[in-house]
Amino acid sequence: MTSLSDVAREVGCSASLVSKVLRGRMGKSSARPEMVRKILETAHRLGYTPNATARALVRGRHNAIAVFLPRWHGQPGSGLDAAVISAIAEELTALGQRLMLQFFLTPDELADALANANPGTVDGILAVLQQTQDIPNLARQLEASPLPVVTLYDEPVSARLPNIGLDQHDVGSCAAHALLAAGCTAPVFLDSSDAISQRRLSGFRDALAESGRTLRPEHIWSLGGYDPAALPPRLLRALDAQPDWDGLAAPSDPLAFSALQTLRERGIRVPEQIQIVGTDDGPLCGYTQPMLSSVSGQDAARSRLGIQTLQRLIAGESVGHTRLTPQFIARGTTRT
Repeated sequence: MTSLSDVAREVGCSASLVSKVLRGRMGKSSARPEMVRKILETAHRLGYTPNATARALVRGRHNAIAVFLPRWHGQPGSGLDAAVISAIAEELTALGQRLMLQFFLTPDELADALANANPGTVDGILAVLQQTQDIPNLARQLEASPLPVVTLYDEPVSARLPNIGLDQHDVGSCAAHALLAAGCTAPVFLDSSDAISQRRLSGFRDALAESGRTLRPEHIWSLGGYDPAALPPRLLRALDAQPDWDGLAAPSDPLAFSALQTLRERGIRVPEQIQIVGTDDGPLCGYTQPMLSSVSGQDAARSRLGIQTLQRLIAGESVGHTRLTPQFIARGTTRT
């Protein structure tokens, strides 16, 4: 890597003069125009780039961002934690900044993380939150931080904290529209019986209504959670009763895979007879046969946008809340 000293040696001047010319801060120093031109041309020819740490010190910054992530982010097998961390790391690497990663679940663990991530160590905080946490308590702690803070959560947790969100109603609506567009006329919704699932159910029902269809009560299967083992008995009973449905919207990709396995063991062709849509678009989708169609919550894109928003906040810009829309990823379990 080319240094200031390398440029100075090539030009035949002091490293301090090279530094002042390249930073455009000559102060009381002076240099002949031809010397300034020679320094700039030599720096360009040698491929000199300013040291990121040095630039940060000049600005009074650390070139470091703290990321707080729940210890278990997303459902097992969703791959959401890896997607979030990878996207954040890639974005910070592109910006030449460092990552301080801390995991937390409880308000006490967040307090410890905030003590470590202070104005003496990092420039800002990106906090990823999830439904099972004590959101009001966590929001109060994040509001009290002297650092700029951006959150990633479905809805804004505070008017003072810019949030990169996703409406779970849109996730359910996206799944329904995908199945309808693929030719389904009577899809089933798998209800995992939590607040997120209820929001998705509302979106699923509304999307069907928009197309002139009604989601019948018998087409809402309550599973009581996200355990893939809970689905086969319910699915087998429905198959024995001569199914009047032709599609399934699952709340996770592992549950969608469980449905795919059960149907294939019964000799049901997917997607020719029954179509399946999962949720999260995790790594599992690419390893099934056929590969799983899924609704992505745009977790990687939201993470990158979170870092970009935090950079703007650190720079003193006024930023607000942003909400992304889910994306349907069509694969082999739905008809084109």
